[in-house]
Amino acid sequence: MSGSRWLADDAARDPATGLWWAWVHPQHDSFAYEEATAWVALAAADLVDEPGASELRTCVEQALPRLTERVASRGGLGRGGRTYVFDTAVCLAAWQAWQGGAADPATARALLATVDAFFARRQAVDGGPCLGREGPQTRWSEAWGAHLLWLAVALARAGRQARAVELVNELLPRVLRADGLLRVHSAADQVYSHSALYGAEGLLAAGQRDIAAGVVEAVLQAPDRDGLVPAWLAPARGPGRTDATAQAVMLAGTIGAAVSEERLQSARRALQRYTDACGGLRYATDSDDINCCATAFALRMASTSRN
Repeated sequence: MSGSRWLADDAARDPATGLWWAWVHPQHDSFAYEEATAWVALAAADLVDEPGASELRTCVEQALPRLTERVASRGGLGRGGRTYVFDTAVCLAAWQAWQGGAADPATARALLATVDAFFARRQAVDGGPCLGREGPQTRWSEAWGAHLLWLAVALARAGRQARAVELVNELLPRVLRADGLLRVHSAADQVYSHSALYGAEGLLAAGQRDIAAGVVEAVLQAPDRDGLVPAWLAPARGPGRTDATAQAVMLAGTIGAAVSEERLQSARRALQRYTDACGGLRYATDSDDINCCATAFALRMASTSRN
């Protein structure tokens, strides 16, 4: 649980806002990241009975009112002054996980209303293209693409299973490739591992287990980078990424994917190698930044393996 200890450290959070940093590195300026805070909250929600995790849960309880303020002012979470439906959905899932505790129901309703509004427009971010208007150069995070299959997780947790299935049934044919991977969006055939794995998690929430398993298997069976999942699977592999690796191992265990134990152990050993002495997870083969989202994914992986 070294990750939970590091995330509970003051160094992992912005003292001005109480939110978690995107990353921590003495030579690289960071920023208080709303989405990272939501991921930490979601990971910490599963650590109720874990020894040593109480300090992190206390930190999350202190941060939730700050997120409430952001939701009250904009309806959701984002960055750069723009609200993203994905970040908002992660926050919604975290709120559902913390319901009955420090997360107030009014904020959950506001988050769900924002997710519904973006869904109605099929738009990923304020000012971004709606579905069908994205182009080959549209960033994966700004398109109504594969990563937004993850909205099914938040919708299912909020009791909107039918809406989750509707989203998947509409979006999946646009992003599913013949090789079983998920392209970033319908106007670009590249495969970004993290986006594909977000999609797999959403597919699982919507009952599409076999397709989700195929995505996870393809990601983990691709040539690795020092044991880590490569950032991009097509057309270029790019550096190895710890966040995608932790997510892939977590999903493989949840789904029971047909991935060799040797490959899974290789990934776990790589994650151990990229864990800093402080307990946080370094981002990638080409980056020594200690990444808060990646560390939260490692916590989710560890928590899933024990359940």
